[in-house]
Amino acid sequence: MTRKHVWGIDIGSSAVRAVKLVRTQEGIRLADYDIRELSYLGRDDERILEAVRKALIGLAGRKSLIGERVVVSVSGSLSFQRVVKLPPCPLGKIPEMMRYEAQQQIPFSLDDVIWDYQLVSDPADVSQGRKVALFAVKREVLDPVLRFCREAMMRVVGVQLTHIALYNYLNWELHFEKPVALLDVGARYTGFAIFDTNGDLWVRPLPVAGSHLTEMVAERRRLSFVEAEQEKISALAGGGEEAVAAVMPGIRNLLAEARRSLGFFRSQAAGRDVEKVYLSGRGLSFPGALKLIGDELGVPVAEITYPQKIAYSLVGPAEVFFEDCRQLSVAFGLALQGLGETRFTTNLLPPSLQLDNVLAEKRTPVALGILVLWIAAVVSLVVVNMRLDRVSADIAVIRKAVDEIERDDAELRAVLDEIPPLALQARNLASFLHGRDAPYRAANRIVSALDSVRSAGSLLWLASLSIRDVSAEKLQEWAVSLDYPGITGVEDIITWKAGRREASPEEQKIFDRLEPCRVERWYALTLTGEAAAGKGDAKLRTVERFRDALAGEGSPLSAVSIATDWTEDTVETPSGPLPVIRFTITARLRVPPYYEPAAPGGEEVSP
Repeated sequence: MTRKHVWGIDIGSSAVRAVKLVRTQEGIRLADYDIRELSYLGRDDERILEAVRKALIGLAGRKSLIGERVVVSVSGSLSFQRVVKLPPCPLGKIPEMMRYEAQQQIPFSLDDVIWDYQLVSDPADVSQGRKVALFAVKREVLDPVLRFCREAMMRVVGVQLTHIALYNYLNWELHFEKPVALLDVGARYTGFAIFDTNGDLWVRPLPVAGSHLTEMVAERRRLSFVEAEQEKISALAGGGEEAVAAVMPGIRNLLAEARRSLGFFRSQAAGRDVEKVYLSGRGLSFPGALKLIGDELGVPVAEITYPQKIAYSLVGPAEVFFEDCRQLSVAFGLALQGLGETRFTTNLLPPSLQLDNVLAEKRTPVALGILVLWIAAVVSLVVVNMRLDRVSADIAVIRKAVDEIERDDAELRAVLDEIPPLALQARNLASFLHGRDAPYRAANRIVSALDSVRSAGSLLWLASLSIRDVSAEKLQEWAVSLDYPGITGVEDIITWKAGRREASPEEQKIFDRLEPCRVERWYALTLTGEAAAGKGDAKLRTVERFRDALAGEGSPLSAVSIATDWTEDTVETPSGPLPVIRFTITARLRVPPYYEPAAPGGEEVSP
């Protein structure tokens, strides 16, 4: 996941916050950032998700994030995390043991979650055992976020829990040597996490968050939720006594829960204590908040402000930038993880998408091949359109002349005599254009089939793609075999069709008789790639699904088949060795005739 630049996107229930960090020779630099408040601030989950979707799409458009690599957050309150102590074992046994631990510890079926783990302590004396942090999030929580990012055309390379991203940022900035606690007060959830330098981790969602405080103001002042939210923010920022009084019972309840968590840590940590509590989020942002929290918890409290080690350049008022930075801590941590700069490197991106990122370089030749096909098709269209424009301009001139001399029969007939050759050139050009988009349609079908297979959870990627114009090859051979003066290949026929020189009556007869668009044309496609191997007799199941998707309803391809010379292999992935099938698929692409066969006594008809 390490890159020279990456975006970190913190997806909250009140705003979407994003930062772009760039690695330079001097260090890490903040290249850009954005904060997009959600259009809905209530508690309806469906409306919040729709507001998040709109915010992500707006962010992608405003900051040109199409195709950019991003690391996104998922709320820690919607996740599972636990530190487990493994019995003494070789390092190579840890993956197997952690799968067993995941089955035992995670209170859901592993099919319903994305999980990852990280070794957090590795003592010199392995007989003491190792501590491993285990994290999981339900697919139903993660899927909407990934779907919105795909819709915004961003490339997600990592998913991290909010409190882990927050710790990663602070630890990178301050390099903790003693236990610290993070109190992150969001709009809907408050997370309280304690990180010990020996690898221990305590995480607890607290029952009071910003929206709960808003409801207290709404009830006391008899306001709507939106009105109460606005009054709470403005009143707390200014130290309004009535607003503070309205929310103080909730704040004290929240701090009492945090104090109990600190007490539990002290009882388990054998004399170790939290050195400092770091406050994040806007939920407790009011004058005197730090002193109140410190007094309630009995621990020094610091507020997270602007970055110290990340370079930045001010492009606006300093006070605006520093105020924005108070909201960007999680996004900073996400981007730092994308640059490979963090202590915790766990990634809750589904394994199939992680594998896509690992194998992205292998698919580059295919992507370039498809791009070349698209460019070739577009260039052909542009060239032909330019020629058609020229013919259209000539016809327009003639029509103007006809209007000017319509009363002069003799001159009118002279002008009309010029129209048939121009019409013939226009038809020749139209037939040349016919079928030129065939490679483009084939490429679209291939991309659609890949998406269909992957959306079903199957792993498959392409290594090469070739498209041969079989009809053009035969036409070239035939054009040379004509042995006609001035014809050295099919390009001479195209010259006639483009109207760059006038064809003699005899030449036009040859062209009409042998014009490729009067008969069907064929392309031959060959695809090679790799797919996850099935078990037993179902080894080719993923490849067969891809074949069926290529040949399905509405496909321009026919005779789609899997070559019999497929082989088995193994590739290394972040999750370990993966058995794969190396395959070849062949197909044909038919372009129907441009002119329908003439009915007896009738005229040719263009489709």
